Amino acid sequence: MTVQTPNKNAPAAIRVAVLLLLAAIAGCGSWKSPPRNVYFHTLEYSPPVFENWPRLPVTLRVEFFQTSPDYTGRQIIYRETDFSRQAYVYHKWRSAPGAMLSYLFLRDLGRCGLFTAVAGPGQPLLANYSVSGMIDQLLEEDSDSGRFAVLAVTLTLSRDGGRSPSPVFQRHYRVRQPVEGRKAVDVVRAMSRAASRFSRQAIADIYTALAAAGRKKGA
Repeated sequence: MTVQTPNKNAPAAIRVAVLLLLAAIAGCGSWKSPPRNVYFHTLEYSPPVFENWPRLPVTLRVEFFQTSPDYTGRQIIYRETDFSRQAYVYHKWRSAPGAMLSYLFLRDLGRCGLFTAVAGPGQPLLANYSVSGMIDQLLEEDSDSGRFAVLAVTLTLSRDGGRSPSPVFQRHYRVRQPVEGRKAVDVVRAMSRAASRFSRQAIADIYTALAAAGRKKGA
C-alpha cells in the first residue's frame, strides 16, 4: 500500500491524520514482540553403583523403549486435572522420552559392571537375554499435595531365543518424585531423580532374577 504525503493546501486535520498513519506504518515493526527462546532439556544423573556384587556370566541387549501415545514427541507434559494433559510452550525435551530413557538405561547396565557385556539395538552381540520397556507415564503431576515428576515403565526381561524369546519377568515400575521449585527446570531435575531411582531398582531386579536362574541351571 502506498500513502502519499499530504498536500500543503490540505486541511490541517487531514495532514495530521496522514502523518500519524505514516508514522504508524513505519514503526509497526517495532510493535512486534521479539520471539521468545525455546529451552531444551535432558535427563541427567550418575550411573548407579553396586559395590561387591559379583559379575554374572551373561550378556544383555537393551531394545529401544516404546512409549504410550502421550509421550512420543518432545513436549514436557503436565497434568492438572483428570482427563487433561497440557505441555510447556517454551520448554521441551532435547530428545524424545523413549530415546532418552533407552540410552540412559543402556548406559547404566553397561557401566554397573554386573554383566559380561551389554549392547543396544543393532549392535553385533550374541545376547543371552534382552530387556524391553514401555514408558507408560513421564509427566509433571500437579495436585493439592504438590507437584511431582511421575515416571512409570513396564519392563520385560526375556531369554533371547531368536524368534521366540522366553519371558523371565515383566514388572511395572512407578516412581513419584517431589518437584522442588516452580520452574520447568525443577521438573527436569525431579524427573532425573525419578529416572535414577527406576534404573537402580530395575537393574537390581534383573540381576537378582538372572542370578537365581544361574543357580537353578547349575543345580
